[in-house]
Parts: sequence; C-alpha cells; structure tokens
Amino acid sequence: MDNRYSYYLHFTDEEIEPKGVEGNVQLETGDKINFIIDNNEHTGAVSARNIVLLKKKQARCQGVVCSMKGAFGFIERGDVVKEIFFHYSEFKGDLETLQPGDDVEFTIKDRNGKEIATHVRLLPQGTVIFEDISIEHFEGIVTKVIPKVASKNQNDPLPGCIKVASVIPKELPFGDKDAKSKMTVLEGDHVRFNISTERPTNMEVLSNTFQFTNKAREMDVIAAPRDGFGFTKCVDRDAHVFFYFTEILDGNQLHIADEVEFTVVLDMHGFLPFPFGSSFSGHCRKRSHFFQS
Repeated sequence: MDNRYSYYLHFTDEEIEPKGVEGNVQLETGDKINFIIDNNEHTGAVSARNIVLLKKKQARCQGVVCSMKGAFGFIERGDVVKEIFFHYSEFKGDLETLQPGDDVEFTIKDRNGKEIATHVRLLPQGTVIFEDISIEHFEGIVTKVIPKVASKNQNDPLPGCIKVASVIPKELPFGDKDAKSKMTVLEGDHVRFNISTERPTNMEVLSNTFQFTNKAREMDVIAAPRDGFGFTKCVDRDAHVFFYFTEILDGNQLHIADEVEFTVVLDMHGFLPFPFGSSFSGHCRKRSHFFQS
C-alpha cells in the first residue's frame, strides 16, 4: 500500500482469530493487529480477513496532579488510592499552564521496576471523581512535615504524617494536596481533617494549636499590608518581617497598626511569620501563655 494514504477496511467478528469456546478475541480502537487483505472477485469489495491481535492498546488512567517539583511531579490516581510519578517531559501540552489540582489522563509504564505516568494530557476540570470523603472530622498532631525543598532522593508522594487522636493512636501520611489552604504546617501543629480511604484530606490548622506546642510567639504591629502579603514592624529586630495573608489563622482582615502575634521561622528566602492572630482573635488575651519574659 502507498504509505501516503490511509485505508479503512471492513471486517466481521468471524474474521478475528483465534476462535474458541468462549468466542472471539474482543478488539478495541487502538489495538495493533495483523490481517490479510481480501478482494472479493465478484463485488470488488476489499476487506480484512484472518485478523490476529498483536498488542492491546495501553489503557489510559485518570487522576489529579497533586504536587509539582523542579522537573517532575506526582499524580493522585482516580482508580486506586495511590500516587504516581511523572516527568515534565511526559506532559503533552503547555507546561506553564499545568498546576496542582488539574485533572489529567496518562498511560502507566514500568521503568526500572517502578510505575511511572507517561503521555500526560489535561482533562476538563471535574472529570476525575475520587472515592467518598468522610463527613466526620478528625483531629490529630502533625508528627512529620513536608520538606519545603524536595531532595533528589525524595520520591515519596506522601512525605507528611499525622498522629490521629483516637482510642488506638495511628499515623496517616499526607501530601501537598491534602491541606485545605496554603497556611504553613509545622511539626506539632494541632489539625483537623476528613479521611479519604485511610488518608487525611481538607487538613486545616486549628486556632488552639499553640496549646499543644512549644512554639515561641512574638507580638508586633502591621506596618505595610499589600495585595496578598504584608510586613510587620518588629520590636526585637531592625528588619520588617514578611508574611502572606494565607498565614492569618483566624481569617480576619488586617490593617495598618493592628497588633498581631505570630511564630517566626526561617525559610529559603528569610524570615516567614505564621500563623497570625489579630488582637481581636483571642490570642493576644493569652499573651502570658505565649510570651516568656
């Protein structure tokens, strides 16, 4: 045949080999086959005969992108409670548009004894449906946090861990996608969450978390709120301290000169305070609990 053209050939189930007691092999679109071309000498019709299945098409799976690192990411599969690795080179589309939470489809391949996702493509949002999430809320303590910078050997898609407060204490792993907001989560935080098949999700830090931890708390005033972030005027240091609005624990609006209390941690770029509680949140009334003279 001329390779510049495509030909569509008619065939019937009777032409599929091998035939057995249970019937013919079931063919699907995309299967690779071998066959003989038959030209009917009476009608001139061309059809396929003696069709033999060579290779089944690779099944496409669906999932949601749950984390993205330097040159790779992880997809939470929709068919099983499991996450799978993918390299950005396997994404068939504009990588700049891909972000955690996107629905995707992919093919699973075995590479060096490990399953990876290949030929990753975007799906319309809402396509992927996961298993039911518990209505009941649970509480626990964070015993292991997700590293801010993943190491080269970090392949665990669920690096965090929560100790569940129950009659029989147990620990549940969690990943980037399981937090309800972008608030920083630290070891020892008291959190609330739902459970989705032995995994916490919709996780949020509770306002009483500082009753369960020994985190040092500082108090300052808001100096310069901006769009989505701001700075505090520090008493104990010359530099202002940067914060994101996502770190506001009680959800109140902050304004210039508002008194706040917060915890200061060191991240990749410098000091980052979190979570904030405004003077009307109740945290400041517990100043003696959080500040040591």
